[in-house]
Amino acid sequence: MSTITDALEAEVAAIRVLHNAPLSARVSARSDAHFARILKLLAPRIRHFVRAYGLGDWREDAEQACAIGVHRAIAAYDPAKARFTTFVTWQLRGELQSLRFRVRTEARESARSVGARLVSLEALSTGGEDGDGLAWEIADSDALVRTEALAADFLTQRTCDQLLDDYVAHMRGIAARQRARSARRSDAADPREAIRIETRLARERAIVAEHIFGEAADAQALAGCGLSGEQKRQIARRASRTIAERARGRINDRLDHVGHGAPH
Repeated sequence: MSTITDALEAEVAAIRVLHNAPLSARVSARSDAHFARILKLLAPRIRHFVRAYGLGDWREDAEQACAIGVHRAIAAYDPAKARFTTFVTWQLRGELQSLRFRVRTEARESARSVGARLVSLEALSTGGEDGDGLAWEIADSDALVRTEALAADFLTQRTCDQLLDDYVAHMRGIAARQRARSARRSDAADPREAIRIETRLARERAIVAEHIFGEAADAQALAGCGLSGEQKRQIARRASRTIAERARGRINDRLDHVGHGAPH
């Protein structure tokens, strides 16, 4: 475990204790100080993600979105299920993906095909940029915040599902190759082995979803597995390494693809 990981765990634990304390100016100041140190520890990771998502020209907005993601991660974090460095990563990705979805509207093929463009709310509220006299009023000022939060949660969940699906497909491929080698050696394959493999993969997916991504336990997949808490954590740790390696490979492939100017 790295020094930064240890420091983050300590800061998050401290700030969560303060969140349960009676509210006062002193408690608020101490909480703000811990949050500032958490952001400082995560600063290199945030800068990396801002660049990876192509939001360098929206740096201030991206950093603010990441701060919101960190705040949500602290509030929802469960140390028994994952390390904070892992948990906060998905919140950061979700917030930045949501921001990119909003600010890169004009870059989408569908938008270019119909000549869509971004228009500021300020311009609309003062009569429009083109002087057409239109004026819009936001009836529910909290609607945008709720929509953004739901969009971030949706994108985060979809990313988690994609990572889990990719992990299961990868492990299924490994198991299939092992079965093929075993069948060649014995001239016969046990038809029950395929069922055992799928049962094991469903169980591992449920364990990873619970311990890494904080999802509720899949009781059906885990029924009768007979695994201890430590055994589940070992499975989750091994899976997290595989998921991270495959995700890193995909990101590098995409960056290489973009860097070489390959056509879309």
